[in-house]
Amino acid sequence: MPYLDVLCLANSKKLSGRCIAGIRLDNGQWIRPVSFRDGGCIMSTDYQTSDGNPAQPVKVYSIPFTNRAAKFYHPEDAYYDIKQTWQLIETSTATVTELLNSRLNDSEFLIGNSIDRIPQSEISANKPVPFSLQLISPTNAHFAMSFGKPRLIFYYRDQGYSLAITDSDFLNRHRNITDFPISLARLGYGRPIITVSLGEPFQGAYFKLVAAIMNFP
Repeated sequence: MPYLDVLCLANSKKLSGRCIAGIRLDNGQWIRPVSFRDGGCIMSTDYQTSDGNPAQPVKVYSIPFTNRAAKFYHPEDAYYDIKQTWQLIETSTATVTELLNSRLNDSEFLIGNSIDRIPQSEISANKPVPFSLQLISPTNAHFAMSFGKPRLIFYYRDQGYSLAITDSDFLNRHRNITDFPISLARLGYGRPIITVSLGEPFQGAYFKLVAAIMNFP
């Protein structure tokens, strides 16, 4: 696989490292760079960007992919060359918004019901998922805490959801909040969009996770 230009739409917590994912500019498909570490997680020492910062959502990077690493529960996974730099690509807002609009709300697989997980028994090599990443525009979204764990409570197509948040940048920015729940509108998200990702198998299920909370540009 060659260098691919990718619109980053998640850089979230995953095991002891990070889960980075985004949409390819050439075909509009999701791709998730992974390492050979446990669960494919990426450590900060596993990649470098041309501007020296961690990969940031809603920015475009040219990433040196090597070959596919698809799993039946993560078909978007692909290995990358850890020795090569991820090049930050200047991209117009119009290009970014066009790509986002092309993928927003394009399926109900991950957000088809209010349950926050998919049992492992429902997914296998013989019953693979069609995709494990989804971009949606939620309504009435609130940042909440449940038993000390951060969650996003929101509506999508008139269905209510409560999903765990793994977007550590979002959590760091709002770590001093004590009055829960609080709406994303109060936090400055005029038109929030979120990336939902299917997690690694855990306690007999694949959990639906809010991997990124962003403002539509």
